[in-house]
Amino acid sequence: KLMNNVERRDNGLPYKPDIEIARQLERARGLLEKLNNTSHTDLNEIRRIEKELLGKSQNLLINYGYNFRKRCGINLCKSPAIQI
Repeated sequence: KLMNNVERRDNGLPYKPDIEIARQLERARGLLEKLNNTSHTDLNEIRRIEKELLGKSQNLLINYGYNFRKRCGINLCKSPAIQI
C-alpha cells in the first residue's frame, strides 16, 4: 500500500506538503496561538487545548516559563511563543 503524505510525514519519510498537511498545520498554529494567549492560571483551558493539540501523550514536559513545569512524550515551550 502506498502511503499518503501525512503517513509519510508521520513515519519520518520525505513528503510533499499538500492540502491536508497545510490544513493540519493551520489548525495547530491556531491552537498554539490560543494556548499562548491563555492565562497560566486557567489550567482547565490549558488542559483542553493540550488535549486537542496533542491527543493522548505520555511523558510530555511542558515548560510555561517562570519555572512552572507540568508533566503530561515531547518537549513543549510556552514562553514567549509556544513551540513543539
